[in-house]
Amino acid sequence: MIYGKDIIPELLSLRSANNVEIITEDVIERAHREVIPKPKDSVRSRDVIVALCKERLTDQLLKELRKKGPLNYKGATIRFFPDLSLEASKRRQERELTVANCRFSWIYPTTILVIKNNKKFKAKNSREAELMLQSMGISSPERIQEQEQEPEGE
Repeated sequence: MIYGKDIIPELLSLRSANNVEIITEDVIERAHREVIPKPKDSVRSRDVIVALCKERLTDQLLKELRKKGPLNYKGATIRFFPDLSLEASKRRQERELTVANCRFSWIYPTTILVIKNNKKFKAKNSREAELMLQSMGISSPERIQEQEQEPEGE
């Protein structure tokens, strides 16, 4: 199991191309696990969230990590993603559905209804949405982002 506090030394060891420290201890605002119920052992682990005080450093860190590829920590591959607002995630999902010629509507508060080839699909959370997109043959936005960040040859 990887804890947020365990990731900090790994982040502190990262250096830019010209060997300058990217992250120092004083710019890490907080590090913690995603605040959701602990998944069963057979399910993926919860995300670790590391918040930095300065957005510029976050951008620089993500840029350096994209160059380096996935970080390995105690045998686990760690990938980094920018924090996206709920609104940005919704827009990304909507774009994928539009490209796939699907009609959709949002049902208050968090359910999406999708119609493709006269079949109705519903998702109430991100996991259901990912499974729904897979069943329709559409890559989820998270999977597309992972594919974009994977180094060549994987």
